[in-house]
Amino acid sequence: MFHANLKPHPPSQVLSKSNSPATEILLLYFPTDYSQADQDKFEADCQKLLGIVEKNSDKYTANAGGWVIEDLTIPGTEEKAKAYSAQIGWKSVQDHLDFRSHDAFKENIYLLRGAKDLKKLAVVHYHGNEVSK
Repeated sequence: MFHANLKPHPPSQVLSKSNSPATEILLLYFPTDYSQADQDKFEADCQKLLGIVEKNSDKYTANAGGWVIEDLTIPGTEEKAKAYSAQIGWKSVQDHLDFRSHDAFKENIYLLRGAKDLKKLAVVHYHGNEVSK
């Protein structure tokens, strides 16, 4: 369990089952002393990549992202890290997987995978349930 300052807040569109039936959740791990300048650059690169996704896929639905408040342990290690949590909404998991073969993805994924000092990237999919009053 951890907390993150997500933008936009609240992240209702990306976590809405009706709007985003499949949400890709990424956790990216960086050194605990990752500078504010490096964080700002990484966020700008994320926004650039998301703009490319939005422009090139009609199966993309929404996004949210932000820095995790607590330091997290990098999975498979005992090392602590600063983490960024990103959520990308899709119509289905298959739509996300299909987009990975798109030239726009292949030509721009370096914006995430090539981030300065990136230690680990973990990805899962979330299928939410909405609760209303």
